Amino acid sequence: MLVLDNVNLLDKEMNNYAALGSFDGLHLGHLSLINKVKELADKNNGRSMVFTFKNHPRTMIMPESELDLLMTNTEKED
Repeated sequence: MLVLDNVNLLDKEMNNYAALGSFDGLHLGHLSLINKVKELADKNNGRSMVFTFKNHPRTMIMPESELDLLMTNTEKED
């Protein structure tokens, strides 16, 4: 796995397929989405990737709300 910050990975010569989400915990819905992205990339000679956030989006949208996360960023990478 390659972890990058603020880098443009999109190769205009390749089909890129991305799953985008906070992915705080990996439940069956998350796994289904990631597997679909991988399936489409494999089928179309493309690249699959998962984009997630270091900070949960809600911390920016509603900073006053309490947020109990299930996973740390390190756990997500693992």
